[in-house]
Amino acid sequence: MKLIKNTIHFILSLSCLMILFSCNSKEQQVNFNDSGIEKVVKANSNSKHVFEKALKTGNTADAIADWFPKELGDYKLDKQSIEKDKRNLGWASAIYKHGSNSNKDVTLNIWDGLGSFASVINNLKTANLEGEGEESNSQMRKKIYVRNGQKASEMEVFPSGLIHIIFEAEQRFYVTMRSNNNSLMTIWQMADELNFNSLK
Repeated sequence: MKLIKNTIHFILSLSCLMILFSCNSKEQQVNFNDSGIEKVVKANSNSKHVFEKALKTGNTADAIADWFPKELGDYKLDKQSIEKDKRNLGWASAIYKHGSNSNKDVTLNIWDGLGSFASVINNLKTANLEGEGEESNSQMRKKIYVRNGQKASEMEVFPSGLIHIIFEAEQRFYVTMRSNNNSLMTIWQMADELNFNSLK
C-alpha cells in the first residue's frame, strides 16, 4: 500500500511538474492541445472497450512478480525490492540494481490493463501517452511518440538527472521505468529486453 501511495504521489508530482513546465517553457516546440483532465474525459466518453477489458482476466500481482527477469542488461533484479498489489491484482514493481553505482538503479512498474485495473490504465495511458510531440526547456525535456509500434513517453529532468519512460506493451500493459544519473539509451535497452508475450 505504501508503494502504491508513493507511486500515485510520484505520478501526481510529475503531472504538476509537467503543467508548470508547460506554463513556463519559452522553448516549447509543440503544443499539446488538451490538458490531462480533458484527455481523460475524452477517453472515457466511449468506455465500451474499457468495460470489455475489465471483464477479462488479467495477470495477478504474483504472476507479474514471478515474471520479472533476473537480469536486464548489466542490471540485476533485487528480489527484496519487489512490491505487489496487496489484493493480488495486476500490478507489481521491482528495482534493478547497478553493480557499482546504486544511484543508477532502475525502478520498473508494470500494470496489466486487463481486469480490475482496466479503467485506471486507460486513464493513465490517456493522460500520459496521448498525442505526439516534444517539449524542451532548460529544466527538462519530454517527448511522446510511437516507438516500435507502441505509444511511448520519455522525460529527462536536467537538474536532478531523472530519466523517466512510460510505454504501452502489447496494447495491454502499462509500463514505467525511472532512474537517476542514467541515460535514455540504457533504460530503453533494458525495456527492449522485456518479453511480455510470456505474461499473456
